[in-house]
Amino acid sequence: MPGARALALAAALVLVTLVVYWPVVGSDFVNLDDDRYVTANPHVQRGLSLAGLRWALSSGEASLWLPLTWLSHMADCQLYGLAPAGHHVTNLLLHAANAALLLAVLVRVTGSLWSSAAVAALFALHPLRVESVAWVAERKDVLSAFFWLLTLFAYAHYVERPGASRLGLVALCFAAGLMAKPMLVTLPFVLLLLDYWPLGRLARARLPALIGEKLPLAAMAAAVSVVTLLVAERGGATVGWRPLPLAARIANALVAYAMYLTKTVWPSGLAAFYPPPAGWSGGEVGASAAVLGLLSALAIVSARRQPFLLVGWLWFLGTLVPVIGIVQAGDQVLADRFTYVPHIGLFIALVWGGNHLLRGFEAVRPAAVAGMTVTLLTLAALSRRQVAYWHDSITLFTHAIEATTGNWLAHNNLGYALAEQGRTEEAARHFRTALESNPGYPEALNNLGTLLARQGLTEEAAGYFSQALRLRPRYTDARSNLGAALAAQGKTDEAMAEFQQLLALDPSNAQAHAAVGSLLYRQHRWEEALRHLTEALRLRPDLADARFHLAAIYWQQGRYAEAAEQRAALARLRPDLASRLPTP
Repeated sequence: MPGARALALAAALVLVTLVVYWPVVGSDFVNLDDDRYVTANPHVQRGLSLAGLRWALSSGEASLWLPLTWLSHMADCQLYGLAPAGHHVTNLLLHAANAALLLAVLVRVTGSLWSSAAVAALFALHPLRVESVAWVAERKDVLSAFFWLLTLFAYAHYVERPGASRLGLVALCFAAGLMAKPMLVTLPFVLLLLDYWPLGRLARARLPALIGEKLPLAAMAAAVSVVTLLVAERGGATVGWRPLPLAARIANALVAYAMYLTKTVWPSGLAAFYPPPAGWSGGEVGASAAVLGLLSALAIVSARRQPFLLVGWLWFLGTLVPVIGIVQAGDQVLADRFTYVPHIGLFIALVWGGNHLLRGFEAVRPAAVAGMTVTLLTLAALSRRQVAYWHDSITLFTHAIEATTGNWLAHNNLGYALAEQGRTEEAARHFRTALESNPGYPEALNNLGTLLARQGLTEEAAGYFSQALRLRPRYTDARSNLGAALAAQGKTDEAMAEFQQLLALDPSNAQAHAAVGSLLYRQHRWEEALRHLTEALRLRPDLADARFHLAAIYWQQGRYAEAAEQRAALARLRPDLASRLPTP
């Protein structure tokens, strides 16, 4: 990106982005996937290692294949441990880098500094970015977008002088992006759009040749798409075609596109989760289809003189396809984070379209510049306010409940956060509210059961765990909790059966091994108990109960040196438990 002015703009954009989002550094982790990605993931917490690399490459955790994202979280744990500030700083720095890189890419392919700067600023400061930046678990958004933009930059380099080595660099950047988040599968399509405008390659080459050079990238995208669908199905993250008819999925997609456009223009009522409605009215679907059809027709009709409208619009539509709901991933109808890359296309159409309208009206350009400045300042202020909602789980989900209706996930997660603070009655109320909105919500059933179990109401708790398992038989947390509730009632055989079933589903479940070891310990089946307890501690050295029972068995067997070693290790974890063991 040549020129002192361009460098100054990039530096200013990075600085403003850091200032607007800086309060996120003081935020905590939230109980929405941050546990799965960082705070309760032992593979990630151990930091970078060969074992961690093998796990990252083979894991389908979170029902996605994201090896590069896992490695970035491991690197953060290596550097910062579980201090949330460091993890937030990484997200923020990546977002600021993406803003500067977007500016560089657009200047390189269009040669227009100020229009490129306007697009990059709109992208960086829009409140719909907050979710991707402030949410540690959404590292995959900012990281994959970084490689998306690097791929575009490498492609611009390739177009200047095509060659195998330059195309190989494009493929390498693209592969890294796919390993950060599979949503990048649409990138070959965007490269074809850029061939049309601003690169103008369609005027110099035949379309089949341009498609042919991208076939290796398309093959990579297809392979990752297959892997993603298989992993998601295995993890239960996708809703199959039969439960929701195709017509309903298309209706969802049409309304979701319209809602994204609305939130772009009027970014209010933003929430970490938008609960799906029972269905859309014919008027909502029809109005959404009409708006999309009108804008599409406008882009097509204007394509010859204003190709940027068609390119930007198709960029927006096309890059949302993987998450628009045709193949439903998760419970959400839409999500702020899904606009991270698609918004770039929309802003290209808006900025270049606005510039085109101003041609011949130079007298109004100062007013247009002032309007853009006011817009950016407003977006920055809204983003700053939105960042505050991500301070912790209680602020996040309290706001989500205020911003939406019937938000069962927000009630459940707020209840979980309140339960962690010992606010039992408030927590129970939110769990029950979640179940009123969504009676078939396994997480709320499990959480309410957990709350009851802590109060000693294990029989009632077991009923909730059983309900959760009827809805989701592979729900390992609920099965573990059911086993514990049965054990607390003295139903040892039934508890053992639940834990054995859990180990059949998840052989590396350390807590299940510890629970089986504990039950075997009660039955004086020392050798069998030892096998499970040692395996539990191999997987999770911090499991105090497993270490307690292991030390107790060693003591019973007269293996006093080993018992003393386990007692000393336990004293560092739970001095209260260690004090209950005999001393040599």
